[in-house]
Amino acid sequence: MKKTIIIAVISLILAALSCKKEPPLHEAFEKIAENDVERIEALIDGGADVNAVDSKGETPLMRAAASGRDTLVKLLLSKGAAINAQDDRGETALIKAVRGRHSSTVGVLLAAGADATIKSNDGSTAFMLAEKAGSSEMMKSLAKKDASAGERLNREFFEAADSGNLDRMTAIIARGGNVNARDKNGATVLMSAASQGNLNTMQFLIARGADVNAKDRLGRTALIFASMLGNKQAVRFLINRRADVNARSATGVTALEWAKEGRHTEIVKMLKDAGARE
Repeated sequence: MKKTIIIAVISLILAALSCKKEPPLHEAFEKIAENDVERIEALIDGGADVNAVDSKGETPLMRAAASGRDTLVKLLLSKGAAINAQDDRGETALIKAVRGRHSSTVGVLLAAGADATIKSNDGSTAFMLAEKAGSSEMMKSLAKKDASAGERLNREFFEAADSGNLDRMTAIIARGGNVNARDKNGATVLMSAASQGNLNTMQFLIARGADVNAKDRLGRTALIFASMLGNKQAVRFLINRRADVNARSATGVTALEWAKEGRHTEIVKMLKDAGARE
């Protein structure tokens, strides 16, 4: 009888131990060194839910991103973590990484396909938060993935270029602005500056990598615009920057033909001297 009771007690203890659950991933990885992911991986492989949520609706991925723990972020993603899941505040792992100012984590999430356009409950996107934080590095990465943010920067860039505000243009580039930004017609900022004969802006843009031979939707280049509108200094500047003097628009018209049409004789001579063909 005594032996039977002992066996029963041992069985109960073993049963209790076998039913003991591992701690949620949220709790577990908070106690583990950033680069020691073996325990987390073992928990997941043992059946722990990689997308379990806590009382605030946060997933393990969100918690890892908020702490800038790239190694864990990569592991969780490789194990099926929902990259665009939102917590009770509507925040994603990407938004939390931005709030924590973890630019490398932002890069990891974007490379894995995080949606930069998702808004939290207060209407904030990851780009808006990066802008508020003044992080040019994160803004540049996010602007490439968030079309609305990129379009807004483009509009600001065109406005600054049209007014010749080089300081503002510099600030916009630092925030992720593109020197080859285009408007709805495919025209670049350089084309706009060439049309106005704004040499300072043209110099600024080309010094920062603007494509001198870019074409709009009608196949027109900055040189064609400058020649068409009779901006001699702009034409001279573009020729000196190796603009293609024989580039043709979609209708087959060159800068030389436009200059002749507008009776801009000095420009006609400049273009011919630069190798423009009849």
